[in-house]
Amino acid sequence: LSSLDGATGNKTYSPQVGDSVVYIPKAHYDTIQKFPTGGNSSVPWKTWPTNSPLPVVRCTVKDIRYRFPYDDYYRRRGEEDDRCTSLVAILSLVVTGIPEFSTNRVFPWPKPEFISRQTRSSSLSFEVSIFLNSCVDFILPENLYLWRIQKLEAAIGANNNDPVGLDITSYYNEHTNTEDSVLKTYASKILQMNVSEDESEYHFQHSGYDALRIAWQTG
Repeated sequence: LSSLDGATGNKTYSPQVGDSVVYIPKAHYDTIQKFPTGGNSSVPWKTWPTNSPLPVVRCTVKDIRYRFPYDDYYRRRGEEDDRCTSLVAILSLVVTGIPEFSTNRVFPWPKPEFISRQTRSSSLSFEVSIFLNSCVDFILPENLYLWRIQKLEAAIGANNNDPVGLDITSYYNEHTNTEDSVLKTYASKILQMNVSEDESEYHFQHSGYDALRIAWQTG
């Protein structure tokens, strides 16, 4: 996969050792729900400290190993989209930054910046498995994540803090079994922004995940 196109959001992102990435637990949970077999059941947020929610964390990719899909993936369900038929990359991640929260935030997601994680205990590390599928990405390049949030907040701010009616571009992988395919783009409009959420999982709180309701304009 092309690292440059993946880092700019035009293709599926293929992490490399040393990359700085953003991990989104709630998006990972959705992928686990759809693909619960084959070692994709890791729930790292369950072991994280609970002094503050960690709906997104910045990580460094320390190691990558690969695995071919095996029978459990193919036998999971009859639907083609619910089967993993691609190479699986198992990422070893170390948390390097945590989100910064403020009481006067007008947006339902953390500020688009990270503060260095400082702790006297051992480093916070975990593994996740990624592969081609139609789920929302739970691993993003840090620069792409920050750029998207910053641009979105700037556009909403320029519209008197009202996101309704703003034009945006949506990306979707229409061919989950085709490697290195360019993501399909759709002109879209924001219909609604949910500023509150009801999450029972502590580290899903204040993520902004699913905060925007949009309409695709397929023409």
